[in-house]
Amino acid sequence: MLAEKSLVLIFTFVFLVSACSSGDSDESDNIIGSDSGNNSSGTWLIPVAKVKDGGPGKDGIPSIDNPQFVAGNSAEANALRDNELVVGIFLNGVAKAYPHTILNWHEVLNDLVSGNNVTLSYCPLTGSAITWRDATLESDRTFGVSGLLYNSNLILYDRATDSNWSQMLQQAVFGERSGEVLTSKQLLTIETTWRQWRQWFPDTLLLSAETGFSRSYGSYPYGDYLTSSATLFSVDNQEDDRLFAKERALGVTIESRTKVYPISQFNADFQVLNESIANIDYVVIGSSSGRFALALSRLHAGEVLQFQAVFDGQQRHIEDQHGRMWDIYGHGVSDEVKGQRLNMVTHYTAFWFAWAAFFNDVEIVNIQ
Repeated sequence: MLAEKSLVLIFTFVFLVSACSSGDSDESDNIIGSDSGNNSSGTWLIPVAKVKDGGPGKDGIPSIDNPQFVAGNSAEANALRDNELVVGIFLNGVAKAYPHTILNWHEVLNDLVSGNNVTLSYCPLTGSAITWRDATLESDRTFGVSGLLYNSNLILYDRATDSNWSQMLQQAVFGERSGEVLTSKQLLTIETTWRQWRQWFPDTLLLSAETGFSRSYGSYPYGDYLTSSATLFSVDNQEDDRLFAKERALGVTIESRTKVYPISQFNADFQVLNESIANIDYVVIGSSSGRFALALSRLHAGEVLQFQAVFDGQQRHIEDQHGRMWDIYGHGVSDEVKGQRLNMVTHYTAFWFAWAAFFNDVEIVNIQ
């Protein structure tokens, strides 16, 4: 593997030569398994020796602060390949999709969705996308790219206090807000194919490539990274090769315990797993063809529910033991549960090596 110093120089060149110019409470995501904390000391909460300079510098990879959108049936949307991955959110009746082809070049996007300030963070090196709502109240342009990495993962900074935040830890690790966490503000975010997302939400909006920046959105900026087992920067537990390093996997973290579900192991159509961690019951829903997985709490109205998949041609519904239907976002569909919603548990998708680097004693669930 190339030395880190050489890689820094290479990626600095790549990004610099490509640079140029220019809520509603009923939809809140109550999250099971979230933490809280505060430590405003001036010391790093992660090993500072493992904080790496990614190359382009602070804001060298620019955030998108004024995103533009096109309709899901527009010419630009139809040009996006069906199998391209998008990051999707659905909030207060508004569906938006953010393609990896754009996020690979920006990593942080600040948006306004249904009156809610939303920050989408995406790290192409760890394959992790996490979205937060109202992470700060000072501005609707709250976060940027610090240029720093920890375990090859994005470190953001907030523009209100200049504090640094580890994306996968969802925690401020240096600065005035050190110790604060964002898990309670996490929005249910689904990474899936453009075809699958548009099937779920035909009226979706799609982030436009008209970002105000000149980038080669049709090309992938990291070469053979996705098919190589190598990482660009050193990470903890790099020798843990129980899965291919870049295997996309859903991780569920509750009370410091983490279970990982390889997305390629799910049935092609639609699969439901009734799971638990530390006596917290949740359901995992995934599809290898749709390239997605997500997790919702099974505890509802004081009862632990058991779910099964409903093969409705859209991979959209699950059914509990009472015959009641729920959609992919946990909204009640049957008359008996309309207006009700399943809580989410703390989860997101990332590459296997990142789960091994950030969390101890990760359990891999053998789905098949």
